[in-house]
Amino acid sequence: MTLTCENLLPRSCLQPQADPFFSRLQSVDFLSFQDALHYLVRAYDLAGRKILLPAFYCDATLHDMAKHGLTIVLCPVDQVLFDIDREAFEQLLKTETPDIILIYNFFGKNSRLYIDTTWRQHISPEAIIISDFAHCLLPNHDINFLSEHHFYIDSTRKTTSCMMAHLVHPPGFVFRPELAVRLSAFRFALRALFFLKTACLRVATRTGWNVLAALGMHFFVLHDRFIGSPKAAHRGFRWDGLRFRHIDFAKVRQHRAALYGEYAENFSGLAAAGHIELFELPAAERVNLCYFFLRIVEERRIAELISYLETNGYWVDRLWDFDKVDGMEESERQWAKSIIVFPYTLQTRPAHIRAMAALTRTFFNHDR
Repeated sequence: MTLTCENLLPRSCLQPQADPFFSRLQSVDFLSFQDALHYLVRAYDLAGRKILLPAFYCDATLHDMAKHGLTIVLCPVDQVLFDIDREAFEQLLKTETPDIILIYNFFGKNSRLYIDTTWRQHISPEAIIISDFAHCLLPNHDINFLSEHHFYIDSTRKTTSCMMAHLVHPPGFVFRPELAVRLSAFRFALRALFFLKTACLRVATRTGWNVLAALGMHFFVLHDRFIGSPKAAHRGFRWDGLRFRHIDFAKVRQHRAALYGEYAENFSGLAAAGHIELFELPAAERVNLCYFFLRIVEERRIAELISYLETNGYWVDRLWDFDKVDGMEESERQWAKSIIVFPYTLQTRPAHIRAMAALTRTFFNHDR
């Protein structure tokens, strides 16, 4: 069976009743995380302002921010906790006085910045806070606003086979529809590209045809390259919003909880042998992950390992190109490049995890 990191929802994961969580949620739908961000830039006149965010971040989104005139300040990452470096974060709040603070939930797990919020004393009451929930399923998390200028933005295409993003806003927020595009050729072309990518990966998953998986991943790269291209903020599609509301999120959480234990057990030997590094997560966070992530100690071997696994039908990846991120310390860049992700989807079964672990052991146990 071909298996990718794409979170393709089976029909069995949809339920007749819409999840009640969304009846309490105040949000506006956009086509992508970038589109929701484009809206905030225009609505709050943020061009030229300073944004503080973790150094472990998507290069394409960073370039999109720069294109919209934002000045980017990167904060180091705590490499043990796989989270923001809290001490460095507070220091940068004092020295850089950013106008926008972005809180990133690393691959879906809750940021430590929600647990201890004393850092807020170092920011202006007018500062914009953005919670990056691109790898999160909203119903898995508590949505609490840290200020009247705090927004949550998810990206459902990262966590499901829907294509939209919620801009979750605090009470008192007034949406300005004239700042968002409802109809455009770009919007429909991007949706068509997303459909092609999803169709290829669905068929590849069912048939085991690696050639279709390769084609789907090609469309995936094209899709990600074009998202955010125009500076306009594009609204999402109503169909995706309706479908997303009918997902059985409890079923997703239950499946994820079982996957984490399988990964930890089957990859523990590779960690003991010094080939990889595993990150320990609290049980409550394991159901929030969008991918299972680990670190390859010998970063130079990652490309060959990824190719080897793909040949055998398992598509793992390192999500971003950190060589394209300006302003990173070189040691942090090398560490970030060593992080790879494995499938953590509803299609992933214990047998797949055992097979991926066995292939990875074979790779490291033989001179290649």
